Amino acid sequence: MFNCLTTHAHRLRVLIKTLLHGFEHVLVSRPRNTDCRAATRCGVRKDTKQGIRWLSLAAYKGQYQAQAFLGALLFKGQSVYRDGARGLMWLMLARDAATPGETWITDQYIAAWKLATETDRNVALVYVEKWIEQHGGRRE
Repeated sequence: MFNCLTTHAHRLRVLIKTLLHGFEHVLVSRPRNTDCRAATRCGVRKDTKQGIRWLSLAAYKGQYQAQAFLGALLFKGQSVYRDGARGLMWLMLARDAATPGETWITDQYIAAWKLATETDRNVALVYVEKWIEQHGGRRE
């Protein structure tokens, strides 16, 4: 059985930490009593559905790196059904929360914005406004 970690908080910390090292690491379930690096080298099965689930939870909790990563996946349709407007929404939220040193987030946003249709852009702006209303005016 591939039951990775014991607490949700620890799972989220590991997820966010590994997001910056590539999506492949996020999708690897870690066997009990080993560390994540060893699990990725040992050929442990990938669980895309679980990886996307944890990524989504982190994004909804306001973790802006997760928002950027999920936004890019949604916009491109990688490992998930393509949803350009929703992807652009996440990228907008992440861009606004990112630090100046995190240029990868801004780069992802700019690339997506250039490729987005007018409809995707307009719907994404509506989604962002709803996000702000539902989360008390804060974007992260």
